[in-house]
Amino acid sequence: MKSILFGTPPPLLMSLRLALFLALPLAACASGPTRLSPEHSAPEAPLTGTYTHDHEVGIFDGETFVPTPVTDELVLIERGKRLFVAANLVRANAHLCGVGGMFERENGRWVRREALDLYRGEDTCTLALTVTADTLALSDSANVCRQHYCGARAALDGARFARGTRTPDTTLSEW
Repeated sequence: MKSILFGTPPPLLMSLRLALFLALPLAACASGPTRLSPEHSAPEAPLTGTYTHDHEVGIFDGETFVPTPVTDELVLIERGKRLFVAANLVRANAHLCGVGGMFERENGRWVRREALDLYRGEDTCTLALTVTADTLALSDSANVCRQHYCGARAALDGARFARGTRTPDTTLSEW
């Protein structure tokens, strides 16, 4: 039998080392996942980029509505504690919505308020962007923004974009 400190260890000791080597990772897994404290949590995925949503709209050709593929675009650019948002949306009969501006964090959403002088007097356009792990959703619950930024058959409220469509490019397509 050779020395444990020098030379080749006996087969029993090698077997114990192998068993220990294999058992330690399993013991660590059995204790459950490692939890990070909030200050050490993984950073959120960046928002900056262009998101798209492919869908169909009906376009009237003089006799019938023809299903036509279109693409909505949402461009986000993070600027410190603010977020620049630009949206180009295509709706029924190719009516469009186009809006852009700086949004601020408010109650877990990004919000932009703008006083608009519409025909019936002063109204406030409140446009919000809700970000979840999978989706970006615009809301214009009072439809005030719609009156200023959209065609007759278009609306901003309810526009959704999958986070998985993000590309790093922040250039809006030209229409």
